Parts: sequence; C-alpha cells; structure tokens
Amino acid sequence: MNYRFKLMLVLFLLLPACKQKTLDVHPGLAIANVGTKQAFFTHNLKPILSFGAMPDIIFHVADDAFDYKKWVDWHVANGMNHVRAYLPLSWKAIEYHTFEHGGSLDNVIFPFVETEPGSRTFDVTKYNDVFWIRFRQQCEYMQSRGIIIHLVMWDASQLEAPVTRSRYREMHDIYWDGHFFNPRNNVNRFTNHLGQRLRYRFSIYHSVAEQRRPLVKATKYWFLKIIDMTADMDNICYDLVGNLSDNQGDWDKTQLWIDEMAMASRLRYKKLQPLKTMVLGFDAGGLDMGDWHKNSTLPGVGSQVDWLFSRPYFDVIICSNANTVQQAHAWQEHYRKPYVGAVLQVDAKPGAAQSFANERQIVRQHLWQFFMAKCQQVDLYFPSMDHVQTSTPDSLAQYDLFRSDAQVMWDVWAKLSDYPNLCNNGVSIDSPTENNYILSSAKEALIYCTDTNFDLENTHAPQLLTIDSLATNNGNYVAYCVSPADSILYSEPVEIRSGNVTLTVPQFQHDIAFLIQKK
Repeated sequence: MNYRFKLMLVLFLLLPACKQKTLDVHPGLAIANVGTKQAFFTHNLKPILSFGAMPDIIFHVADDAFDYKKWVDWHVANGMNHVRAYLPLSWKAIEYHTFEHGGSLDNVIFPFVETEPGSRTFDVTKYNDVFWIRFRQQCEYMQSRGIIIHLVMWDASQLEAPVTRSRYREMHDIYWDGHFFNPRNNVNRFTNHLGQRLRYRFSIYHSVAEQRRPLVKATKYWFLKIIDMTADMDNICYDLVGNLSDNQGDWDKTQLWIDEMAMASRLRYKKLQPLKTMVLGFDAGGLDMGDWHKNSTLPGVGSQVDWLFSRPYFDVIICSNANTVQQAHAWQEHYRKPYVGAVLQVDAKPGAAQSFANERQIVRQHLWQFFMAKCQQVDLYFPSMDHVQTSTPDSLAQYDLFRSDAQVMWDVWAKLSDYPNLCNNGVSIDSPTENNYILSSAKEALIYCTDTNFDLENTHAPQLLTIDSLATNNGNYVAYCVSPADSILYSEPVEIRSGNVTLTVPQFQHDIAFLIQKK
C-alpha cells in the first residue's frame, strides 16, 4: 500500500476520537475542548493540575539502589503529584545509575532478554518479563498515590556517543556504547548497519524511509510493549520521543519514522482501550524552530518544531528547551493544544532555578507563572534528586520547605470553579511588581504579581491595585488575598464594573495573588 495513502487512512480512523469535545466520555487522563484555544487536561472528567520532581531515572535503577515507594510517598507528602521519567535503552546507563545510587550490579534488570546471564548481549525481539512486571508495579503504585506520569517512551539522548555535542557529556561513553540496538550488544542481524560508523546509529530513524522492515518492526514493538503494559491506566501522558535534538541525522527520513511509531502507538491504544483517549506528545526540545526568534513567538512555518506541533496525532505541546510563559500562551492559541512545562525555567531568570534549597522563591514563581499560562503539567528538575547518591530521599529534608508553597497552590486550585473558561486577559494599572498575570472568565478572575528578581529582598508597601478589562461579569464579589509562600490571607468584598476592579494589596515580599469569585 502506498505509504502516504496509508498515513491518510490511519489519520482518518484516528481523528474522530481526537476531535471529541465533550467532558463526559473519557475516563482517566484526557483532553477536553480538543482543537480549540481552550483545550485542557482532565482526569476522570475534571480539570487536573500536576507538578513534581521525582528522579527521572526511576525505571532505570535496581531495587536496592532506589526505593521507589519511599520516593513516591515522600513526593506526595510534599504536595507533588507529577513525574517525568524515561525508559532505559542502554544497559550501561542502567548499570551506571544503579552504581551511582549505591546499588549492586548483580541486581540490575534489563528490558530485553540476555542471550546468556551476564553476557550483556541481547535479543531485541525478546522482552524480559521481570523488567516489565516491575515497570507495571511502579506505574500502579504511582497511580495509587495520584501521581501523573509524563512517560518518555524513547529517550533519543541514549544514542549519544563521544562525537555528540550535548549536555550529557558524562554519558557519551555509556549511552550508545551500551544501547540495546547497537549491534555490539545484540544478536539481531538487522541492526548490523547501525554500528559501521558512529553516525550510522541515526539510521534507526531512517529505517522506514529505507524500507528496513525488521528494524522498523523491532523499534515499533518497543512502543507497542509500553502501550500493552499501561493502556488501562489512568495516569499517563505519553511522550513518544525525548531529547531528539540533533540525534537523528536526516529529518526528512526521520519524519516517516515518527509518523509510523506514533500512529502504531495510537492504533494499539485504541484497540486495547476503545472508550479511552490516549494523550500523546513529542518533546521538540533542541529541534529547529526556524526564524521564530526574529519574527514571532511561534516556531517558523515549516520548521522541525512546527511540523511536530502540527501533527494531528500529537495532542500536547512539549518543548523542553524553550519554556516561557509568553510562548505557552502563544503556542496554545496557535496550535490549539495544551502546553506541558517540561523544564524548570522561569521567565525572570532562565535556567537559574537549579538549586531548590537556595532558590525556593524561583521555584514557586515558576509554578505560578505557568499556572497562570493555563499550563496544567509542570516538570521540576531538582539536581539533588537526579544526582544524589542515595537510594531514598532521606537526605533531602530541605525540600520539605516546598510543602507549604504547594499547599497554597492546591488551596487556590480547589477554590476555582470555572477553570476551563479562564482566559489570558485584563490589564493591571499601577502594579507593585514588574511581572503581572491575569486570568478571567465571566464567573471569576485570578491575578498573580511577582518580582522579576528574587535575589533582592524587596518589600512592597500596602497599596491599591486596579485591574482593567476583565472578562468577569458586573456584580459584587469576594477577593481572596493569597500569599503564595504562606496561605490565603484574608478576603474582602469588591465590585466589578465594566471589567474594572480595585484590590487592596497588603505589604508583601516577592509575590502576591488574588482570586475573585462570586459571594
């Protein structure tokens, strides 16, 4: 069958499910208002907020090196309910992370069957049940504790080699050298061409275009195996590929591979769970955005990133190295898909929030800014969690400070009554801070004001704050004054007329918020 005809046929079969706009059909994690500027995540038919910072190697590490239940429990106790995690594609990466976390290499588990125990030679057409049963148990435990899993199905960084330029330099001698599809590590003849030169490893992504069907089948079944193990769960947002960046060699050929892997995943999910909706994305971080810096907040038309975001089989926007509130607003409106905040990075200080113990305010600002951008999933990367050499979070007591900040956000989230209709509108006048974010609907409004530099201990004196052009109906309301670092402080009656309201701002440091609702 002609490939393009096959593509159109599959899309025809998938699109009816993707275009569903009601809230009363799909349980589990889903997207409501699909194909509109107001598309948003739901969980069991209600809007959901998720953020968190567990180690992303949870599925790599041997049990003696990583007490995943203790990590999950700690995560929940500190007000978090989200993890971004990668499945392993390199046996050396599994051993590396296990050793770094104090585990024994005798206890490592691999996703593929070794031809002989300890040989580190695999058959990539045969799956190790022990690994996948544990993977399932881990996902089930996180589901039982209410954690949303941003599951990176294929980690492209694990094709990196000594010739690769990237931030993963310490892994260059580990990733491709131990990759299961590296012909040095398997008995499958269809991988032989991948190891002739280092650059040929990218041919994994060219296999569809080059009609290497056994390799296509083997890589496709990796995705299908993941779907088979998780499709009935209600807490997973699938990320087809993470960290592709320049690890693909030929974009025209890679596009065909992406098409086939994405459509195969969706079709398998639909077959297994016809009454549920698969939520699937692709992390475009590091790929070409065209001329977006010069002319627009949007990726350039026809760029690699634009191509990915425009695919009808990808439901969400993920771009881990370009993550600002302005882009979240613009990209959601243009592509009409929810936005996932994939890296802890704030507008005021890009890339700075890498030490939570010293930058608590930056982390809080990041969460609130993306909350105000209608971003419902946020990944927090705390390096101590990724690199600390311990199997449990006992040494991370300083992160308990985050609990109070998270609780305030949950308190505000619980009070919201019209989240699906909140829009980015309203203009602040005489605001005490430089960064101001306003969401409003006909029923309620939410305002967040924050300093751009948390290195300064700025104290803002009591004053009045006027908001103009809200979408909120005329009438009498209650305004809740919120200290994002402490609590909902107090409430006061206010009146909205023609979209205007005046609020009483107390003395505060760093940031302040207001929730306006009917009495």
